[in-house]
This record gives sequence, C-alpha cells and structure tokens, in this order.
Amino acid sequence: MGTTLFQIYILLPYQTQIGLGWPVAVGALGVGLALVLCLPKISRAAAVGGILVLLAAPLYWSATPLLYGGDSMLPEAGPSMRSAWNRAGMPGLGSGQIQGQIQGQMPGQMTGRMPGQGQDSVNTRLLEFLSANNTGEKYLFATTDSHTASPYIIQTGKAVMAMGGFSGSDPILTVDKLQEMVKNKEVKYFLISGGGFGRGGSSEVLNWIRQNGKEVPAETWQAGTGSVLEGPARNGSMTLYEVNP
Repeated sequence: MGTTLFQIYILLPYQTQIGLGWPVAVGALGVGLALVLCLPKISRAAAVGGILVLLAAPLYWSATPLLYGGDSMLPEAGPSMRSAWNRAGMPGLGSGQIQGQIQGQMPGQMTGRMPGQGQDSVNTRLLEFLSANNTGEKYLFATTDSHTASPYIIQTGKAVMAMGGFSGSDPILTVDKLQEMVKNKEVKYFLISGGGFGRGGSSEVLNWIRQNGKEVPAETWQAGTGSVLEGPARNGSMTLYEVNP
C-alpha cells in the first residue's frame, strides 16, 4: 500500500505527458490488490499480481530512452522525454538535443557535445595514414579528449589514448610518464589542437609534444580542399605530431 501511494505521488506531476491513466490504474490496482492481500486466505496470483502492478510504472520509466530516443552524453529517463519527442517529432533525440533543435542550435550543444563529434566523425584519410605508419605501437594515436578518440576506437577496435580524459581537462599524464611511453614505443602519433587541454589539463605535456615532435604535413592526413571534413579534420586547429624515441 505504501509503495502504491508513493508511485502515485511520483506519477501525478507528469499528467501532461502521460495523462491520468497511469496514476489511476496504478492506484486502483495497487490499492485493490493490497486489500486482497489483507484477507485471511490469499491466493498466490493476488500476490504476484500486486508485484507486477507495482513494477509496471518503473518498467515504463526505464524504457523511455528506448521508446523516445536518448542522449548518450547525459543519459536520462522518464515521461518528460515523451513530451519533448512529441513537440519536436524527432525520434532518436533526447530532450537536451531536441531543445537545441527548437532553439536553432546544433544537436548536442545543450548537453556539452561538440558539433561534429559523433560516432561517424572519423577522418578516413587520417585513419589510413595512422594505420599504414603504425610500427607496432600499442596506441593508434593519442589525442586530448575522448570525444575525438571514441569514433576511432569504435571504427577500428584499436586503442586510442585520450590524454585529457573525458573532456580534455583531466591531468592523467605527466611529461615523465609520456617520455617513458614514447621510449617503450607505446605511442608515436599525437593529434592535438591549438587550444590544448580544457581547464585543469596538463599544458606541460602538450608543450613537450610540440617541442620534441615532428609536425606531420596536413596534406598527408587531411582531406583535400572542397571536400566534406568531419570531426578533427574539419577543425583547422588540429595538428598531428610524430614523436620518436
């Protein structure tokens, strides 16, 4: 009975999205089955039915990302996703992305994803260059953040190092550690931007790469002018360095 009342309390604020059907049905069935369970002789079916009724709303709640789409950057679940989906009519977008569409922004800007940084944001020419010139290094290349690294990991199944962690601001590497990795031939190529790491990142690491690395000519790994560039290739501030022991 207590769980039934608590679920009604949770569902009532979402009348606009789901109507009164859910709270009324959960309340009627939950209270009714709770009263049945108070009888001297109860059936197993009534007990099982009570459990199933109280699982219905949580099951719907957790299934909303599958029903209405979601945002992997800031995962969420709940009936509010339904109203955003209905307003925009865009299946496959989470509420944060839909708000961006409504306000004329790129999908993902509301949630921190940079435009062009998705699973399909792979510079194929860069990938071909790195694969052809890999001489047994553990990492295909290293870059500043996981947004740039993840599409290549998904595409190739190979290791790509995000030196600044998720957003580029985690100082996970020291210069000494990076020198050791280069010496042990674990990594040779570094794709870094002119802006460097985010707040809190290690600028010393990037400075060491620039001072000790050889800049790879852009024409060898970037697509030609006039073609569509995706991901890192689209941003002219990205530079590829080769650092040898």
